[in-house]
Amino acid sequence: MITRQRLAAGVCALLAALTAGIAFPAGAVADEPDGQAAPKVELVLDVSGSMRTRDIDGGSRMAAAKQAFNEVLDATPEEVQLGIRTLGADYRGDDRKTGCKDTAQLYPVGPLDRTEAKTAVATLAPTGWTPIG
Repeated sequence: MITRQRLAAGVCALLAALTAGIAFPAGAVADEPDGQAAPKVELVLDVSGSMRTRDIDGGSRMAAAKQAFNEVLDATPEEVQLGIRTLGADYRGDDRKTGCKDTAQLYPVGPLDRTEAKTAVATLAPTGWTPIG
């Protein structure tokens, strides 16, 4: 439950940032083009082994993160160029130094295909180290 609350807070903060930057661009007037390019956002998802941990409610951190990602994807405005990067999703070995370099672009930054992005996230399973350094 605590993790879900934290994820929900993170999702809300991300949505607030997206909405503030898109709904009210600086200097924009109604029906007047602002000349700004579409916002580009890359979401990062921890897929390290720690995401297998169960919360008080019995669900895994990974399940909560996937649910939060789906909520963010559903709420992302059409004009946002969105991508998804994973941390710790591929390297299954024991070498921490190698494992902490395990990051990959799961979904490239560009026009959002919600179904494709959700499918990409749904296939992930907690794997390796957390490359946060």
